[in-house]
Amino acid sequence: MALDDTKTRRTSIAFYSQPLSKWYLPLPLSSLIFTSLIFFASTSFANQVASISQLKNVTDIAQDDQGFIWLSSQKGLTRYDGNSIINFASNNPQWKMPFNWTHSISKADNKLLVGTESQGLWEVAPRTGEKAQINLTISNNTIYNAIKYQQQYYAYTVSPKAIYRYQPKSESTQLLGESIALDEFFIFKKRLFFFNNLGIYEITGDNIRPFFTSNIKQVSVIKNKIIVATDNELIALDEHQQTIKIPLENPIQAMTAANDLSGVYSLDINGKITLLNHTLTEIPHHYSPDKKIKAQRLFHDTSGVLWLLNSQEILQLSQAYNIRHEKTFDTGAENAIEITPLNSHLVLGSYGAGIYDFNANNNFLPDNINDFFTDKALKVMDLQTVGNDIYIATFDGLWKYHGQKRALTKVDIENNQQILLKLAHRHQHLYIGTDENGFIIYDIKAQKVISAVNDTTKLSSTEIIDLLPISDETLWLATANGIDVFNTQTRQMSNITLPITSKVISLTQSQNKIFASTHGDGIFVFNRNQEILAHIAKDMNFTYIRALKDYVWVPTKQGLYQLNPQDYQMTLVPNTEDLSFSSEPVLFDNHIFAAHYGGILEVPLTRTDYYHAQIHIGKTTISGKYFIENKSINVKSTNEVIAFELTSSDYRKGQPKQFRYHINNGRWHAINGNQLTLTGLASGNYKITVEGTNSLGQWSNHQAFAEINVAYPPYWTPKMKIIYAVTLTGVLILCFWLLYLRARSIRQIHELLAKDVSQRSKTSLNINKSLTSAIELLNTIQDEEALKQVHQARSMIHQALAELDGQIQSDEPDNLEGKSLNIALPYLGDYLHKKFNIEISTKVEINEKNLSYELQSDIYKIVYEALTSAIINGNGSSYHVIIQEFKNKIWLTISDNENSFISFKSKVKFDMAMYYIRQIANKYSASVNTFDEHEKGSQLVISIPLMSIS
Repeated sequence: MALDDTKTRRTSIAFYSQPLSKWYLPLPLSSLIFTSLIFFASTSFANQVASISQLKNVTDIAQDDQGFIWLSSQKGLTRYDGNSIINFASNNPQWKMPFNWTHSISKADNKLLVGTESQGLWEVAPRTGEKAQINLTISNNTIYNAIKYQQQYYAYTVSPKAIYRYQPKSESTQLLGESIALDEFFIFKKRLFFFNNLGIYEITGDNIRPFFTSNIKQVSVIKNKIIVATDNELIALDEHQQTIKIPLENPIQAMTAANDLSGVYSLDINGKITLLNHTLTEIPHHYSPDKKIKAQRLFHDTSGVLWLLNSQEILQLSQAYNIRHEKTFDTGAENAIEITPLNSHLVLGSYGAGIYDFNANNNFLPDNINDFFTDKALKVMDLQTVGNDIYIATFDGLWKYHGQKRALTKVDIENNQQILLKLAHRHQHLYIGTDENGFIIYDIKAQKVISAVNDTTKLSSTEIIDLLPISDETLWLATANGIDVFNTQTRQMSNITLPITSKVISLTQSQNKIFASTHGDGIFVFNRNQEILAHIAKDMNFTYIRALKDYVWVPTKQGLYQLNPQDYQMTLVPNTEDLSFSSEPVLFDNHIFAAHYGGILEVPLTRTDYYHAQIHIGKTTISGKYFIENKSINVKSTNEVIAFELTSSDYRKGQPKQFRYHINNGRWHAINGNQLTLTGLASGNYKITVEGTNSLGQWSNHQAFAEINVAYPPYWTPKMKIIYAVTLTGVLILCFWLLYLRARSIRQIHELLAKDVSQRSKTSLNINKSLTSAIELLNTIQDEEALKQVHQARSMIHQALAELDGQIQSDEPDNLEGKSLNIALPYLGDYLHKKFNIEISTKVEINEKNLSYELQSDIYKIVYEALTSAIINGNGSSYHVIIQEFKNKIWLTISDNENSFISFKSKVKFDMAMYYIRQIANKYSASVNTFDEHEKGSQLVISIPLMSIS
């Protein structure tokens, strides 16, 4: 392995996006539709705000019941979902409102009360976007502040300075006070107040009376107190005007109540943020802006984000529980750092500058300690603490720092000039992974190598990236080609084949499970039998992971994560998404220390709070039409394009939210980004369920739902389906009835044939006996005159007996007998003429040489069966047989002068002759038809194709 590859493996980590959600629309059509949508959006929003950072002069902020953030400004009313914004204003044709410039927002039951610059007071339903004007009768429609209290509306105007009350029941507007300033209305203990720079006032009925007088700068309301900021003190005021006061070091810029109303946040003129409870006792918090900021307004949302608003920008602060320690080394390369604890200190190893004490102010390591390294050994790859000593893996073999002697030496072992990548320690053994020479087992107590394995027949690769010794005396190895498991007692090696191409980077153990991180293919989880239990975070890229306490700590190039080894839930450590980590974390002084390329991150060893963000469908697009109301969707065509913009109400910094969905309780599908697009849905009803994560990657137990009803075509409505079902049932019943009749007819034929055979057998036996008796009687006659006639009768009787006994061969021409049709058919006609005394004519107009003998024999069989059946069962006296070739078919026409062939078309009642004819016709895919002549006579017409029909 090249040295650059080693460096790349240590430093290169990247996120991969989630798989694309399934598209049901063919690509060309979908491309055309979405190109049109993008063009429409770009033209419609040309004059609108594209992101929250573009909003200026924001005057008010509120959060609705769904978790959306609403902002008022000169751009209108703006809704923000953490990813995108919607501007409600008169110049936005998609989200049109009768106003642009807004001054205030306040929650009024389940609606928002909006004060505007020139259009008066409005109520807006945040779930649907519907609006309704509050019909104040006032001289100036500029509303700077408003509130709803006991189903009445209170509004404040500036020109003139006046307070009005509107009563919806009577639709009347009443002037409560004029020439009076007002900063903001608020409700405390179910009583209505407002404040200005002179004090707090209560509105009771038609009266305004002073409640607390002072030079007021800011007011916030929490559960049991009104918190008042003056120029030099903070005051906690209850409903009885009893106060608690504390002095202020610096004047307050802005204040806001915590989202749970348990305390109040304040921002002073120096940019310091303070959290106080109802007794004005300071509470620790973790909001620390990285610069001095100014704000006219603060707001604390349900996800714990502190919003700071001023005329030029909107800032969002998330709590940062961790501490960043800047550590950089002059190595001429990337600032990769290794960490190990030694006694009460942390020792750092740099990639090119040797080892250092984490706390540069103490003298734990000698100042000249790195002078004892060779130039190559200054590139430290790993540190491993054993007792009071530190073993150091370098580009120049294995080194040791003696904690008691405070000395650095190179370990005296053979071939100790190799590039070492990783160290692991268990009991008295040190396991050493090399770059190209397998691994070494070093006995710490005996100070000697007891095993060196570099056999390529046993190892999948001699590049050992990580080692994990576990309690069953096996050593798990992450190599360049996979995972090997070495039994240290039997020295047997086994290999685990993984369905990936990326390298395995790191191994760690937690709760009897082995976790293997890869360079781009996620994390595999194994049991001790080397069986894969799970494959998680499949598209992420990891470095060295380590199990510490109850979690597996997972560094990546996009932040530090905690992995729960039980449910495999990965949680981003807050405010680490901008850090790129280089090595495994370590546990020290009940804190996690993890090295990144800018230094060391210190994280308290506490479980991250689980925040269940609200998941919503923030916007629905149906073929270019937009809606924010999440209602049942009814579309008439399967070609409609339906797009859902998904939101997670967590405004903290972190990783992009993830979403997944299923349809009608089917399997879950991952969604790429925050938009789910569906099209090509077949007719029917669909229930969509969506889940999402918060900013830390934790899946919320809240879900969003949508219902889509795709109309059926007119020919496939439920009513038409019933008609089709009834019709099909009727047809099937009819078919079964016809089959039953046919089966009964066939059964009758068989019964008749059996009966006929039985009767003929009995008759034949009786005739035989009778004739035999007649001969015996004739033999008794002695009269010479009668002897001549007796002799003739005796001859006839003997002939009849011989025929009954089968001694005389029948000459009935029922088959072709090797002759041609031109010869056999006239003979058949003569035979039938003599036997039945009928007229028969035959005419053959075909080239017999082109027909197989089998076909000629079958044609003859048809003629024979048809004529004998018609003669016996019919009443005709003259028959004509014509065989012709026309249009590549043989046409056989048999006609009579009566209606002998009419019965041949019946498929229910037929005799054996008709059965034979149909069997031969099916053999050649021939058609059988009967015709009734207009005057007198009938025809049987059979057409036999000369080409095979599939």
